[in-house]
Amino acid sequence: MITKASELLELFIGEETKKLKGIDMSHMPTLGSAYEEITKQGIDQDYAIPKHLDLKVVSGFIVVDGDMLPEQIDCMLVHGEGYQYGLTNQYIYEIENILCIFEVKKTLRKRDYIDAFDHLGKISRKFTEHFEKKLESGDFNPDISEAGKHFARITGKIAPATYMGIHQLSKSDSILFYTLVQEIYAPVTIIQEYAL
Repeated sequence: MITKASELLELFIGEETKKLKGIDMSHMPTLGSAYEEITKQGIDQDYAIPKHLDLKVVSGFIVVDGDMLPEQIDCMLVHGEGYQYGLTNQYIYEIENILCIFEVKKTLRKRDYIDAFDHLGKISRKFTEHFEKKLESGDFNPDISEAGKHFARITGKIAPATYMGIHQLSKSDSILFYTLVQEIYAPVTIIQEYAL
């Protein structure tokens, strides 16, 4: 008996993966696209994403501070409107509209993991630069309430009341607090592997 949406998603992914195993496909971009599509279709089911939330699952590219990053994204959970790239099924979204980034791998050997980690790391670094620019502009005052709760649970110390209170913390506490605040705003990154 299925009691959770995650179990249904797991069964869907398992069934679609079986279908791909029966086809001898050596063309790597096509094979990779097939696994990316399983991830997109699995997440985009009504039971996984309620349609009234204006969320979509797409492939494409990310724009940060007006610059499009060269790395193609296998799968992104996004909200709001992006731009379709010509007549392709690829979309371009601002980093602010991306909730989650998936890097899809058929298998996850060491070199595949390093490749996925590096790919997602470049995006994370760009997000960090973007976050810093927003802070330096003086127009951005991040909501630190959730980060403050986690900071207090981890350290047993009272979190700053405002973001600028970070400067009153010790070096190690300020790094932790900065990381927690940034992680609340950054897209979640996931490496999705299909073990065969």
